[in-house]
Amino acid sequence: MPRLACPSPRKMTNWLRKYNNYFSYAVIFSLLNMAGIFSVFGARVYGDTERYLNVIHWIWGWQVSERPIGFLRPLGPILASPFEFLGVGAGLIVENIVFYFACAVLIFKIIEILSDNQRQAFIGTAFFVTATPVLEFGLSYLTDMGALFFYLFSIFLTFKFFTGNNYKLIPINGFLSGLGFLQKENGALGAVFWCMMILLARKFSLKDKFLNIFRFGIFFIIPIFIVQLLCYYYLNYTHIDWFRDEVIIRSDKETTLLMITARYTGQLFRMLGILWPIVLIGLWAEIRKRNLNRLLIYAALLPSSFSFLIWTTLAGVRAVFIFAPLGITLATFGWVVIEQYLQRIHKYAKNTALIAMFTVITAINYLFVFVNLEISFTDKVVEFLRTLY
Repeated sequence: MPRLACPSPRKMTNWLRKYNNYFSYAVIFSLLNMAGIFSVFGARVYGDTERYLNVIHWIWGWQVSERPIGFLRPLGPILASPFEFLGVGAGLIVENIVFYFACAVLIFKIIEILSDNQRQAFIGTAFFVTATPVLEFGLSYLTDMGALFFYLFSIFLTFKFFTGNNYKLIPINGFLSGLGFLQKENGALGAVFWCMMILLARKFSLKDKFLNIFRFGIFFIIPIFIVQLLCYYYLNYTHIDWFRDEVIIRSDKETTLLMITARYTGQLFRMLGILWPIVLIGLWAEIRKRNLNRLLIYAALLPSSFSFLIWTTLAGVRAVFIFAPLGITLATFGWVVIEQYLQRIHKYAKNTALIAMFTVITAINYLFVFVNLEISFTDKVVEFLRTLY
């Protein structure tokens, strides 16, 4: 009778170390949170949903109610269209589930690279998936989660380039950022981060800076140019027309400093909510540490993180959420400061306090979204201020 192979204790220990880690916990937590989102909020329909459904139905050869202007952002509907047989718009949900987990993984990896701490990366992932924008629209009939994926993926590839000097990543990163633009405009903001990192890097000469940005830019523009050309030829409509109609003309209705300040303040607050004090603690801690490499990365993230200012007062939380990677990263460093402060307490008491604090943050986020879906606080404040003005 043949002997059964039994793994050695060392192999079993290595297996446990490989799978019993914070990355596994992050995936499991993301899965449980996804179940919570669908149970509490379900998959919601928004104003943009009809536009994406028109493109999907056009791809299937169905009659649509209007010209598929959504082809300016065709990638989301194209990726969703193979799953339309599951139901109207089901492909968008399937797509967002994939992007939701991909974003969770990328947030984990990005924070792990910055902090060299898997526990901190797990906390960042938990903060991300329970952020109010993810709870509200991350798994709805929209394409915003895909745009955030391309942005995070570009950040991750940029980190990989700087840590490994793999120049093959430049065209890959550029092309993927271009695809991000075709998902939604803020999906291309990884290009801004790339340019800022190259410009701030001390190891490149001016010539190398120019060449690296140029190589990236060539591959970045290829997918965008092709789609713009097709849209102009078939629809006589491009992103220039869209920006004029949707941003410039509509924004003229609310150009007062008071309105702009009110909307930005409200959207920034609701994006991270009660997490903001921890973000500020993390910012204070990072400035005190004077880690030049991380400070340069934060500086490189600033332009893309505040890109929602381009949309003036039309910016909703979906646009403002582009600030989340920077804000959540700083929050994880703030969380570490709190952990260190609680070290004086007994180990179990410290862990209980941290678990309780995280539970409260998550519960408040869920409660806020539950109420805000019925009463939009930011919009109500802006409407009130408009009546006064």
